Amino acid sequence: MRGTTVKTIARRPLAGFGLALPVSLLVAAMAGIAVGAIDTSTYRIGISSDGNQHDEDDIGAAPMALAIIAEAGLIDKLVHHDYNNHLGDNDATKAQKMVDSVNGAATRWEIGTSVLFNDQTHLAAAVANIAAQINASSADNRFYLAAGGPMETVWQGINASDQAKRQYTTVISHSSWNETHADTPQMTHTWSNVKTTGVVTVEIPDQNQHLGNTALADWNWLKDSSDPDWQWLYSRNQFGNKFDVSDAGMVWYIITGRGQTNATPQDVHTLFTANSEPGGGGPGPGSAASIEYTDFTPLHGSGSGDLTASGVTATVTSATGGTFAGTTTYLGHSGGHSTNFDNHEGFSVVFSEGLALTGIRFADMSGIEQFTLKLGNGSTQTFSGGQIDANGLFDVAANYSGSNVLTAGQELVFLAVPATDATNSRFRVTGITAVIPEPASIGMVLAGLCMLAQRRRRKLAPPGHRCDIGI
Repeated sequence: MRGTTVKTIARRPLAGFGLALPVSLLVAAMAGIAVGAIDTSTYRIGISSDGNQHDEDDIGAAPMALAIIAEAGLIDKLVHHDYNNHLGDNDATKAQKMVDSVNGAATRWEIGTSVLFNDQTHLAAAVANIAAQINASSADNRFYLAAGGPMETVWQGINASDQAKRQYTTVISHSSWNETHADTPQMTHTWSNVKTTGVVTVEIPDQNQHLGNTALADWNWLKDSSDPDWQWLYSRNQFGNKFDVSDAGMVWYIITGRGQTNATPQDVHTLFTANSEPGGGGPGPGSAASIEYTDFTPLHGSGSGDLTASGVTATVTSATGGTFAGTTTYLGHSGGHSTNFDNHEGFSVVFSEGLALTGIRFADMSGIEQFTLKLGNGSTQTFSGGQIDANGLFDVAANYSGSNVLTAGQELVFLAVPATDATNSRFRVTGITAVIPEPASIGMVLAGLCMLAQRRRRKLAPPGHRCDIGI
């Protein structure tokens, strides 16, 4: 099953100060806002890029990805970026352009160079750091690795890691060319090899349709800016007839809660111009943070169980009295699974905190003609399997007519409707996604003010300064 697209919710800080709306208003707003929210929950970001051979799009995409992370206020989440990962066939001129792009972005957006690795000169260190980040991962602190370019460096890093820890890493790809490219003796592993390592793999739509192959005029706001850093970022685009930073779309997907797969130049402009200042991006306190339930192991062999993600408990119960995977009472599928669950006709979920349900991800809908969904006090609505997209996602926010907001204790009920013989029908859920508000404490407000001062022109705080607030 291909990767998922999750609709998330926009941040709404009060003008100029990064102060959050009251929680009640923020939750109410979740029902109808459909732009990407910056995910401020606990996770880490990695990137692997080529740029040193063939297409030159990464020369612009790599610094754009780093700038997006920085403008979103997520520099501390960036733990790895290797580049020039086309091994065994290196164009020295292109490779140097990549060095200039990555180091130039790091200097301008104050990103520590300890997380940056040129694969042409420091391949072993890059591989070791990928392994180290995988080994540092857990259910509460996932590592998301955007795989741009051939897969050899990514595979080597995964292969060097602790196999038990790989389940907490998600590797993301958007390009079939990247996934299959292996044209030198030094590159013998492809996406198909990565998929067998035990990491979670997600394929999002080709980003050449979104941040690639865009018009130069769509980015004039960078070129015409009074900020020399933005002007420099525009100059890293290597094409005279288009603006192509397609691989940056994978980073956008990560930071919008895995997440928005159709980012546009206008989305990037909105992020960069937050607070009406160049460099003014970054999530204010009170952001809507994305959460995702993907580990369903606690449900196996029982009719009810608790799942936890980012501190929010989801109590899942069989909707028709049966038990989850490990018995014979669900839709004709046998055998247990460690990272997903199967059940017979449906399930209900009650959350411990108020949230907005954004999506349900499926790996299998064999023999299921329709399914119904009821959210809280809303109506029971019927949907077809055709409303599940090519990535396996049913987008609740887009398809459910009415509010997708559930207060603490309200129930989500899902029921499958088999097409014919129930013994030959089954569904398998692999993810439940939602967004929750993060109310602002006084400490968060002060941190937001500090971040705002630090971001504005990036000149009001010393390089490397962090907003450490003690209350």
